[in-house]
Amino acid sequence: MDGQHMYIQKVQYIIYTVKWHVLLANPDFPVLIRRQKTFTEVDVCNATVLADIEQFQHTLYDDLRRAILDGRVNVELDDVELVLEPRADDYGVLCSYYFVHGPKRCLFWLEEFDARGVLGDCKGVSALSHKRLAIEAQYWKHRDLFPVLGEVTADLVSEVKDMMLHAACDHLSSTRSTAALSTDELQSYLSLVDKIDVNTPFRCDHTVVILGRMMHIFYRNQYLNFHGQPCARLSVDQTVHGWRYRPSKAMIMLAPVLCMAPVAHVRSLHRSFVDNIASTVEWNGFIAKLNGQLQNLNLLVSQFFAPVH
Repeated sequence: MDGQHMYIQKVQYIIYTVKWHVLLANPDFPVLIRRQKTFTEVDVCNATVLADIEQFQHTLYDDLRRAILDGRVNVELDDVELVLEPRADDYGVLCSYYFVHGPKRCLFWLEEFDARGVLGDCKGVSALSHKRLAIEAQYWKHRDLFPVLGEVTADLVSEVKDMMLHAACDHLSSTRSTAALSTDELQSYLSLVDKIDVNTPFRCDHTVVILGRMMHIFYRNQYLNFHGQPCARLSVDQTVHGWRYRPSKAMIMLAPVLCMAPVAHVRSLHRSFVDNIASTVEWNGFIAKLNGQLQNLNLLVSQFFAPVH
């Protein structure tokens, strides 16, 4: 085992047996689940590949059992899910994986894991409480991709609604809100969540997808804005790292000639892109304003150069 990967000899694709069930929550990407709560997106069509996949599964679950017995991992085995993603490389079949623990809303690995892909471009992340937000965001992304074992509870629906109402209030009471969605988007999403019936006797994985996507958006936004940290970003244009825009000499000399319009646009652009993180709401507003100004300019030019009869 190397890091979070294991190698076997190069093989082809997988088999379908009674141990695996096809899930069609997303018709474009059928998901296969085994009775031992193991997910994979590879096609189960070849007995050789199935044996390789189950070898990964058995090895990883055996390692997890030993880690639990040794006290290195504090989870209940029945609460754990496993996701396998095999792919071929020059050494054979490389199998990436992660474990999921639903009660704690987290992903985990049995070896030291390079989490730069999970933490993304957010710089200055050091506190475990801050990293936990990124991991929980990935957990909800997992629920979006693999909803079959997710639960729709009244508490979860209430949590999603509370987050959406808080974000909507933040937009109404602040001109520089850090909310991930615009007011119109929040109203549209809230209308969807209001239609969720937690008392229905039928199971619907699509409802799990809706809640998973919303929770991923909000927790990812909390992570990017350093939620709960001493340096939390309280307004969308606030920098966490102390950076501020300083115009160049060329901008200082040429801007007065153009009625200071370039400085205004550059400052608006930097408010949409703070600490190398883009704000979708601010960016959309910036583009809409810029398009409006260009349309007005085109109208003015067309009127100015219109032929005189």
